[in-house]
Amino acid sequence: ESKQKWLIKTESENKFLILFTKFLNAIWSMVLTALTVSTAITPFIIFNFNNIQLYSILGNFFAIPIFSFIVMPSILLAFIFMPFGLEKIFFQITGFGVNSINYFASIVSEIPYASLSVKSINITALSLIIIGGIWLFLWSKKWKNFGWIFIVYGIIYYINSPIPNIFVNKYGNIFGIVKNNELQLLNTSKYLIGEKLIDDWNKTIGKKATKIITNKTFTINDLTFTIVEKYKDYKKACVNSDIIFTTFAKEKAFFKCQQPVFDKKFFTNNEGTEFFFKDKKFIYKTLKSYIGQRPWSMKHWTMADNIPSSLIGEVKLFE
Repeated sequence: ESKQKWLIKTESENKFLILFTKFLNAIWSMVLTALTVSTAITPFIIFNFNNIQLYSILGNFFAIPIFSFIVMPSILLAFIFMPFGLEKIFFQITGFGVNSINYFASIVSEIPYASLSVKSINITALSLIIIGGIWLFLWSKKWKNFGWIFIVYGIIYYINSPIPNIFVNKYGNIFGIVKNNELQLLNTSKYLIGEKLIDDWNKTIGKKATKIITNKTFTINDLTFTIVEKYKDYKKACVNSDIIFTTFAKEKAFFKCQQPVFDKKFFTNNEGTEFFFKDKKFIYKTLKSYIGQRPWSMKHWTMADNIPSSLIGEVKLFE
């Protein structure tokens, strides 16, 4: 019944017009199916690949009929005729269908602006969207529209979720500073920065451009932080900065710093860290806390041991 209201109707008894209307409805049904599929899988594409396929509807428009009328029937026939040793010809037809889908996908992907990079979607936002989508498809009565509340809230939650201000790798020697929506990379090691690491950080913030920097002191949201490589610079950084990162174990500096200090040992033990700054407050999350993470388990947020209470952000502000 719900499908019928979307179809083109005609009251004419003209056979040609009736046939033409059926043809238009067939095309329109494929468009609606492509739109539904593209919309449904978009949150999962963002979650896994951090991008939106702007022309996915066009790709699905070609892929769905090929998959429905060539790929699936040929696979079924291949299994039916397998006992007679005749499956090869049907698998060849399957291969033709799959290659056709890949061909159209490659054409669509080469259209300018076919893919748009976006920031990562968190589990909470994704779960809300999934719950809303399932609710919409489970019910046919008016209360099914409550599903839109979950979907809209999930989208708002995703849009408003913060991105990290600072990334630090597991060895504590490569830093990614996000300023003006641009990822700036500082490498204090003797090795080149791995492309995988840069790609992961860019996906998180939804950007691709990066900039190599050498400056080791920054101010973000009125908080000054310094990256210290040498023992002799440690005391000065403790006096002039709100937060200190060190590429060595802080005990080796033989100076008790009153400010929050994150040293090499901390970063190594936690497999890498992301820092979030807001209104002279900050919290951080570690990769170690995400190892084995599942949608049904709680995320683990951690506060530094010596962070002054005036700097500690409310956990509820962040995802």
